[in-house]
Parts: sequence; structure tokens; C-alpha cells
Amino acid sequence: MAGDNFMGQSSVTASAMLRRRGRVRAALRLCLGVVGAALIITGGAFLWRGFRLHAACREAETAEVLDIRVDVGATGRRHATLKQIAEFTCRQHIRMAPELREGEDAVNVLRGLELAISVRDAGGVERMTGAYPTSFTAPHDAGSVTIADSPPMPVGEYSLVVNVVSPAPALAGRPVRIVSGYDLCGIEWMGAAVEILGGAAAVAIGAIIGGALWVSRRRPSEGP
Repeated sequence: MAGDNFMGQSSVTASAMLRRRGRVRAALRLCLGVVGAALIITGGAFLWRGFRLHAACREAETAEVLDIRVDVGATGRRHATLKQIAEFTCRQHIRMAPELREGEDAVNVLRGLELAISVRDAGGVERMTGAYPTSFTAPHDAGSVTIADSPPMPVGEYSLVVNVVSPAPALAGRPVRIVSGYDLCGIEWMGAAVEILGGAAAVAIGAIIGGALWVSRRRPSEGP
């Protein structure tokens, strides 16, 4: 009788331990499932933001948010609108590009020119200024010179005024292009890459956890 009681108690204890282990495994599966789902959702959000930032970088790299023609062969003022589309780039520039004939370069044909540029927001606050010539004026390439350079302004529309104080005789009747665009220094692309790689890693880890849980749940039912 004592042996039977002992065996009965051992059986009850073993059964309780099995039930406890089953509950622990179920709780562990639930926690892992939550972690896997969270990783997939978070990774998806990172991927979406990364691809959006990458697309925005590509757009900003080639965007010209201002493109006007100004007669710098005579004094006067010209008004225009600058439509700002990005504020995450390292710098923003305004450049002047005269139409050059064979053998000409931008600096020589602009000799004698004095102009000032002012960019203001809707409230009249001056956000960006430029002038030609200035101490930093230098050719950007064979056909243009940078006349303003600053951190990018917030997204929106701005009013721009070009004031030709002293004309360039060589450009009489030959309007010059004044354009504005963005300078990307690489940090912007790095941010997009980090978001994409981090998102892809999170989705992959979440998928691996999900796959492992699915396999572990099927194993008991596939026995002999």
C-alpha cells in the first residue's frame, strides 16, 4: 500500500511538472511570437522610411527649385518665387550661369557686374542672401558661378529679389540663368542606407523567429 501511494504521488508530481513545463513553453512561444511580430512591423516601418528618404535624396540631388533668366546687361530688379522641397540636405546654393560663346568663361563675361539677391519667407523674414562679386565667388564649373550658399530653408514658398546694381556690358541682351539647388554631402544617403539595412535585418530576424515557432508547433502532430 505504501508503495502504491508513493507511485501515485510520483505520478501526480510528474504530471504537474509536465503541465508546468507546457505552460512555460506556451508562454515562451507567445513572447517569441510577440517579439517576432514587433520586429517585422518595426522593420517594415524602417524600410518604408528608408526608401522614402532614398527617393527624396534622389529628387533633391537633381532638383532646381529656382530657374529664372535675368537681364544683367542693365540695372533693375527681378522678382521670382523659390519653391523649397527639401530641408534635410547639407547645403543649398544659388548659382548664376550665363550663356557662353566659344572661348568665353563665366568669370570674364560677368566682369563689371554687381548684383544682390535676397530670399524672404511669407512673413518677410530674410532667409538667404547672396551677391556678386563676393570674396568666396568662384566658378562651380566652366559655365556657372556660385553667388549664395547656406543651410537649406524649411519647405515652402519664398520670394526672391535679384537687384542688378551695376550691369555687365559683355552680357547686354544676353540674359543669364539663375538657379538654386541642393548640395548633398553623403550623410543623407547614409541615413537612408542605415534605415533600409536595419529594417531588412529586423524583418529577417522576425521572419526567422516566426518560422521557428511554426516548425516547433507542427512537430508534435507529425510524429509516428
